[in-house]
Amino acid sequence: MVRKLCLTEQLIIPFGVRKWEINNINITQVSPDGTYLEGSIPFAYIDKRENRPLQIADFWDIVPDNFLSEFTRISPFFDTDQYNELSRKGIMEFERRFEIIRDYLKYRCETGSPYEKMFLDMYFDYWGRTTWESSELSIEHLSVQICPLLPLPQAHLYLEDGLTGQICMQKVDFAFWTGNKIIAIEIDSDRKPLPDVVRRDRRYRESGVEVVHILNSEIADLMASRMDLLPEELKSLKFVWKLPSRSPYIDGFDNNSDHI
Repeated sequence: MVRKLCLTEQLIIPFGVRKWEINNINITQVSPDGTYLEGSIPFAYIDKRENRPLQIADFWDIVPDNFLSEFTRISPFFDTDQYNELSRKGIMEFERRFEIIRDYLKYRCETGSPYEKMFLDMYFDYWGRTTWESSELSIEHLSVQICPLLPLPQAHLYLEDGLTGQICMQKVDFAFWTGNKIIAIEIDSDRKPLPDVVRRDRRYRESGVEVVHILNSEIADLMASRMDLLPEELKSLKFVWKLPSRSPYIDGFDNNSDHI
């Protein structure tokens, strides 16, 4: 007899690879203080009961541990713990970490096409510009740059097809967790067969996933204005959450008044 258990309030979303197998994520330990999972690919853990979005600032919590050790070598100003005023060093450090996250998603995660990399550029450039349009330079202001939703490239979701009753693994170009739902962004070929799109969208709808389609040609020709196509949760400041009180993103800033 097989014992099955469904954890309805927890989501695990593997991402960053075109293909994966269920044994890429394993339970490695069960103890009184918790259950431990280990994965050979990046994955995001979401507790739906928190109603908390997955933010750019959460990046450090979902990448492999060995990347963090590499980061301390990449990032030159990773030393102190001050949060009042940002020096020029601190500003450069903040921007550098933002670029590291974008580049990790672009180059260390697999993407299906160059257009998906262009989408990441568009998304991160948009929020970078939103931050630097103001002359205010403080942790509170710069946190606007890292509080938007974190895009998960090549995310793998298991979706139900209401017509066939089957559960299908659906690879999504980008998935975002808003705190109460998943938004999927599909960067589609202009020649994508219509039946494929219909079946895919039916599975999204039956599983409560909001989906937005953007064509390759639209990304290439009108990239700067493609943000207009995105849901408000992905582009509006009113949906930007405050910075987590202790985010690894802002740990270790050098905020002294020295200039570089």
